[in-house]
Amino acid sequence: ARQGNNGNYPKRFSFRYGGKIVRIDGVIYEYKGKPQIELSSPDQITVLTKEEPISSAPPPTPHPFNGIATVGCYNVLNLFDEHDDPYHNDEGTDPKPREALEKLAATIRKANADVLALEEVENRDYLERFVRAMLPDMGYRNVVCIESNDRRGIDCAVLSRFPIGPVTSYRHVRFSDGSGGTTRFRRDLLRVRIEPPDALDFDVFVIHFKSKGGGGDTERVRSAECRQARKILDGLLEKDKDARFVICGDFNDTWDSKPLKIIRGTGSTALVTFLDDLPTSVVTLNKEPYRSVIDFILCSPAMAKRYVLKSYSVIDGTIESSGAILAVRIVVGLPISVAAGFIGSIFNNIAVPTRSAGDIPAFLAPLIVTALFAAAGGMIAWFNRFESKRGVAFVWIMSTAGGLLGAFAAHYIGDGYFEGLDLQILNRRL
Repeated sequence: ARQGNNGNYPKRFSFRYGGKIVRIDGVIYEYKGKPQIELSSPDQITVLTKEEPISSAPPPTPHPFNGIATVGCYNVLNLFDEHDDPYHNDEGTDPKPREALEKLAATIRKANADVLALEEVENRDYLERFVRAMLPDMGYRNVVCIESNDRRGIDCAVLSRFPIGPVTSYRHVRFSDGSGGTTRFRRDLLRVRIEPPDALDFDVFVIHFKSKGGGGDTERVRSAECRQARKILDGLLEKDKDARFVICGDFNDTWDSKPLKIIRGTGSTALVTFLDDLPTSVVTLNKEPYRSVIDFILCSPAMAKRYVLKSYSVIDGTIESSGAILAVRIVVGLPISVAAGFIGSIFNNIAVPTRSAGDIPAFLAPLIVTALFAAAGGMIAWFNRFESKRGVAFVWIMSTAGGLLGAFAAHYIGDGYFEGLDLQILNRRL
């Protein structure tokens, strides 16, 4: 422990930890030729009841280069670690659970890109951890991730099997916002030089433009970002019309939008895409009701000449797909809401006033109670099973329907076994 942290620990380490097996989570480094682990809190030391096996991640598996480089891009949707960053507003973003990390790794394996541009990565250390733990055999020896301007702390990144040359971030560049003021890239425009062995190098630009959420004129913001990015690319093409580069990532807008038209350009320096190689049903944003293509890989004219025909593709997503996941939500949520409605109906017969309290209360009270029980059941099914806070209106409709089914079941079952379900409490008919 550094001298400034000594007060956080017991005075006698040997008394607290001597003769015990401990696990230490700290920062490993070398001091005077010897390995050390730096700690800042006793919470980083755990006393174990038995020795645990130590597993070390294998080194990245080399992937021989056959002369064809595959480039991909992927918005990994909040790849955050479990630690609070005091310099960013990350408190509302939970780390991905193990299952989500495994699905993410499976998708990256399916893409099998030699160079993979990523968006929404919190920091380089966690990305490297993820690669070591989940993708040790994918050959991603080089990891680039530079802090962006985003207030939540989501950054652009690159994984590469090939050696990497200079890396440039344009996050500090100021430019016109289109309304008389100045702005910067909301995240970054990240430029990474890729140097395949015994082949021509090329640049990969990674972007993540302003989303359509948050209010305000978001199209104006994206247009300003696209205009500045296009200016940077035009500068490269003016110096070398045969400049080899791709610009890829989450553009947060569709192909025919104003921002995309700005960055695509026109004439001999227009950027090239290969969307015509995709089926018309393909989407890259698979959340209802916004299903569309908003992620692209655009090539410089010289780079487009090296494109392998019919190789442009989009990997199908499953986490937010519509039909199948909707069916699963109904199958999981409906029985719970039916049970909740059943319980709610029984509760009505015990604690809710009947017509002795008047026709209107007798009609409204059971209805409200049944709806509350049913909606609670649906919410439990939705939130706990899918960890999602979207589609609240659908949940209420689904759970209310289930609750009514449960209420009918409770009524007819009770009517078949009991006569006069109303109870007398304190000489009052309920």
